[in-house]
Amino acid sequence: MIPVLYDSTATTFTSCGIGELPDTLSSKVTEQRNGLCSLELEHPVDSRRYSDLAPGRLIKTASQPGKTNIFCIEHINYSSEGTVRLDAPQQVCLRLSSAVRFSDAESLVWMKGDDATGNDIYDVMSILRSAVRPRLTTVRDADDNIIVPGIVFTGDFDLPAGTFVTINWGKANPTAFEVVQAVAEAFGGEIEWGFNKVSILKARGEDTNQEIRYGVNMLALEAETGGEDYATAVMPESRTSINDYAQADSPGVYPFFRVAIADLGGKTAAEYLQESAKLTSAIKVEFDENGNAPVLTDVKALQRRKLCDTVVVVHPALELKQKAKIVEAVFESLLLQYDSLSIGEILKDITDTIAALIRGS
Repeated sequence: MIPVLYDSTATTFTSCGIGELPDTLSSKVTEQRNGLCSLELEHPVDSRRYSDLAPGRLIKTASQPGKTNIFCIEHINYSSEGTVRLDAPQQVCLRLSSAVRFSDAESLVWMKGDDATGNDIYDVMSILRSAVRPRLTTVRDADDNIIVPGIVFTGDFDLPAGTFVTINWGKANPTAFEVVQAVAEAFGGEIEWGFNKVSILKARGEDTNQEIRYGVNMLALEAETGGEDYATAVMPESRTSINDYAQADSPGVYPFFRVAIADLGGKTAAEYLQESAKLTSAIKVEFDENGNAPVLTDVKALQRRKLCDTVVVVHPALELKQKAKIVEAVFESLLLQYDSLSIGEILKDITDTIAALIRGS
């Protein structure tokens, strides 16, 4: 898809706006599960649209198969090689990151009332957004024309009346973006960014059972296992008494205890340690974008996978066959295909295998 440039005041995107950007050299959208969605676009300085590129202007381009989104130019990096790189967060992501919820409270306990609408995300965000500035509602001029469209919050949760949900963003005056992330975590949902819409859904992707197999439809695989956050002892950060120190019965896979000074977030010390005494692993796969893999049909099928889909990663040499969720996707919007997918935390039954292979042992 050829990206289309719009003025910063645009509120509809059905026309060609200022114009298309046919000279674009690369246009990559990176989206993380429950994180930022952003565009990195490379453009030559000798093109006819170069002088139209400016911070604040909007770009419409494909963000995944079958879907377009709106991105706001935030930064322009000029190169001596005759190109510029535009960094453009998704428009709603940028608006939420630029707004602050002014409150000393670090959390909110929401209870669903008997008179709730049935759209739980709408209800809880109606409460949380009231203290956000700048406001996230629609702004109109004297002639009732929309200057800034409001952001709509929705989802598919419908919990029983009387249900309590604790939403914890962990600090005073969080950004509205951090609040949305906290709501998604509290409900156990996944965020989908729209033009002027934020949806927190029970699940975005689908369980595909599709294999990503090295040497067939995978060009490269990187795996890493980290123990940097592995904690086996904890002192709550708000306490000063040594009596509040707690440690596990044994350090687990570590040969020593590691102390964390942490906000327990309402958890007991035992609960915190149970969650923290884990190694985290992640794998990243890259596709053969030239279509030279032995089984081309598998490659084309993988190009239709999306963020939050579940796939099966197979690498015989690593003795690896593991079902995992896609947590980051890099989409080349010019070619309408993925450059790479990052697969999230994988199960501990293969953690030691991958770690040993990385160490060369």
